Amino acid sequence: MKTEKFNLENVMKLTKLESELDLNMAQALASKLRWMAKEDKTLVGVRKHVKSLIKDYEQAHWSDDASISENQIEESFEAEKLVAFSSEFGSARKEAIKKALKMHNLKQTDLAQILGHRDSYMSELINGVMPFSKEDVVIIHRLFKINFDKLIDPFIKMDTRDRIKAALVKLNRPQLKLKHEDLVVV
Repeated sequence: MKTEKFNLENVMKLTKLESELDLNMAQALASKLRWMAKEDKTLVGVRKHVKSLIKDYEQAHWSDDASISENQIEESFEAEKLVAFSSEFGSARKEAIKKALKMHNLKQTDLAQILGHRDSYMSELINGVMPFSKEDVVIIHRLFKINFDKLIDPFIKMDTRDRIKAALVKLNRPQLKLKHEDLVVV
């Protein structure tokens, strides 16, 4: 689950984190970047920037115990669950692709060549710090016969979720509804 603002193309444009979800997503990204930066030194600056954003957010929202509300704690807990769910999805997708590569005696660099990407970009895709394009997903699906539900993350944006909820209320069609898990957001 990487919203657009937490992919490598956009994260350097961020000047601050806005929510507990942002904080948790930034923490997950910083963790991935810690080991990725060992192989790709161009990511060191990105990691430092993300760590700075995290530090600033924590200083502003978590440094004074007396000002931490129950709502903030609940928001943090929900954000942790969403990021953990996203991480599990990303790990499962990564393993499905790696298994398919192994089964076909291919390397990740071979897949990069097939998709027309440089090797380091392929690593960013596989590790979930950049989003796969629709075309990449379709090619991987067709090439390796991996189901789309293992390749396409099931998350929707918060504003999209809110729009859907409002539209369903306005339509007033009781048979047309989504379960809570259908509205998982990023």
